[in-house]
Amino acid sequence: MKKIIFFLVILIIIGCNPKKTTAQNQQNDSLPKIESIITDFEGILSPNEEAKLTHMIVDFEKETSVEIVIVTIKSIKPYDDIFDYSLDLANKTGVGKKDKSNGIMIVVSNSLRKIQIQNGDGIVPIISNEKTKEIVGQIMIPEFKEGHHFKGLEKGINKIMELLR
Repeated sequence: MKKIIFFLVILIIIGCNPKKTTAQNQQNDSLPKIESIITDFEGILSPNEEAKLTHMIVDFEKETSVEIVIVTIKSIKPYDDIFDYSLDLANKTGVGKKDKSNGIMIVVSNSLRKIQIQNGDGIVPIISNEKTKEIVGQIMIPEFKEGHHFKGLEKGINKIMELLR
């Protein structure tokens, strides 16, 4: 009987942290709804560029089952960090096959000058966080600095696809 009461008390304590839960819920509620492979809230891609990237991603998913989603955003508020923002957005969106955790979310903010690639747990053994940073820093950012957003995304995605094939 004492063990049951002890476990009930522990469950109540764990469940009664309203500050953390409320803050997390407010952040998650502020995340945009993503319903397509590319959601360009910043308008940095032309319709033609968006169609080309979508086609690449759809073909790659058919070949490998890996899901890739691209989101461009102007703000990450109420978040302070794009890593946390993109991680929560990827989790909320459910990118990747649930049983494989093989999703990749690319979040770009031209106005904030930030980019984050979130790899699902099934991707990390193949493309480490260090390799992802390399792709961003050496392939994507140089193109973004020149104002070539499409080219930066295309080259970055091609490198990701190459590594996952």
